[in-house]
Amino acid sequence: MKRDLHPDSPKEPTPPAKTGAPRKGKLVKVEFSLMSKLAREVFLAGDFNAWNLTSLPMKRDADACWKATVQIPPGTHQYLFLMDGQWETDPIGEQVPNPYGGMNSVIVVAIPPSRRKRPMRKRKDAALIAQIKGRHSRGMLM
Repeated sequence: MKRDLHPDSPKEPTPPAKTGAPRKGKLVKVEFSLMSKLAREVFLAGDFNAWNLTSLPMKRDADACWKATVQIPPGTHQYLFLMDGQWETDPIGEQVPNPYGGMNSVIVVAIPPSRRKRPMRKRKDAALIAQIKGRHSRGMLM
């Protein structure tokens, strides 16, 4: 099947880059999705995979929603869907013009806030601290 190439994509398909395990906190897991009952195959391409046409195939679920989950670095990224050989923008995402007269979809990826909670103080410790503060404040008032 002949595919229209994105101007930024390599002329020949390139294998996915070989990288070591990502450093903790440097990549964010993002799920991309596209609803299409008519599509036979869908790929995700963007600046986060060097516009590689085949390295990120999307999977169709029972509701005709095509999905792909990727880990990408925080920042602003441009991407498109390659649906049955034709470029498609994300219908619900923000879009910006590309230098070739078309549009690219845009996603802003932020680092999620830390979910780590501070350890709770024991009630005895909290009561003792309150008692000590109370003594100091009473002593200062005299």
